[in-house]
Amino acid sequence: MNIFIAIMLVFAAAGLLDEILGGKLGLMPNFEKGLATMGGLAMSTVGFYAIGVTYVQTHAEAIAEAAKHMPFDPALIPSCLLAPDMGALGMAQKLAATPALAAFTGAMVAGSLGMTVGYQLPVFLAAVRKDEIGELMRGFIFGLIAIPSGLAVGGLMLGLPVRQLFFNMIPVLVLCMVLIAAFVLVPALTMKIMIFLGNAIRIFSFLLFGVAVFGIFMPKYAVVEDALIEEMLFMVLRMVIAACGGLVLSQVALKRLQKPIQRIGAILGINEEAVVGLFLSFIQSLAMLPLFSKMDKRGKVLNAAFSVAGAYVVGGQMTFVASLIPGNWVTAYMISKVLSGGLAVALAVICLRRSKMLAE
Repeated sequence: MNIFIAIMLVFAAAGLLDEILGGKLGLMPNFEKGLATMGGLAMSTVGFYAIGVTYVQTHAEAIAEAAKHMPFDPALIPSCLLAPDMGALGMAQKLAATPALAAFTGAMVAGSLGMTVGYQLPVFLAAVRKDEIGELMRGFIFGLIAIPSGLAVGGLMLGLPVRQLFFNMIPVLVLCMVLIAAFVLVPALTMKIMIFLGNAIRIFSFLLFGVAVFGIFMPKYAVVEDALIEEMLFMVLRMVIAACGGLVLSQVALKRLQKPIQRIGAILGINEEAVVGLFLSFIQSLAMLPLFSKMDKRGKVLNAAFSVAGAYVVGGQMTFVASLIPGNWVTAYMISKVLSGGLAVALAVICLRRSKMLAE
């Protein structure tokens, strides 16, 4: 078992114990927050995963033929648009030329660029106030700039040949540059497009969930095997337990780490809410959003920058990835995310100090 998953399980068990004790330890609210994510996770992931994998399996020959004419692995296409747990990793394992390429595209690329394009950008843009969008977009720019470095290190740790890694990095670099240019040149239009894309993916995932569930009750019209749905529901349960443990861990850590939080804030030049937001993003980026309006401008930029690739390092997404790829590759995946997220924060700190982009 992955050591980080073991830690999440320990804190989830502590939350469960507090649930039994009626909340005497003060951990029950965060444990219940984690449990409350189960329905949303199931609706957004089960249909995408089951139907996506089924589609790839039934069109394997056509996809293989198309792949011969591509300069990069076909698994990159869903991985640049979807998070690992929204079907990218499952499809990558069917599409990629090798298991290592499947881990690179379906876990690393999807866990940074795909997660940002298909999930975080739309959700964040719709959730923050209009006067905060400038800081959010600046942060995303730093995050996108840092993605290739983390992916390169992660790919090498997976043992990918340099030439193969280079050709499979090209689409990622191109999409990152397009997004950065869009944020800089046409921010208002970009915001509208990303929100539309996010809503479209959300609605599509719900429809696919409905199709998959309909097949359970009407087997005659089923388009996916029950085994695939059961497999994904099992993964959802694992992700939820990890989220429970992560939220309980964050509560305990933040309660006992007030002085370190103050020191980190002084080093980075951000307030305490912004430091707490960075810590929460390690587990779940959505947990950071309620604090976003309380952060100073610099802290908002740093949190947005880190969330692009650094979010969910030890959360439900990591649990999902760990259930599908070998343990040593999970370590490479986590290092890739931490490196990209840390570099994004470092770039933001350096650039904000030198150019004074924000008027405090």
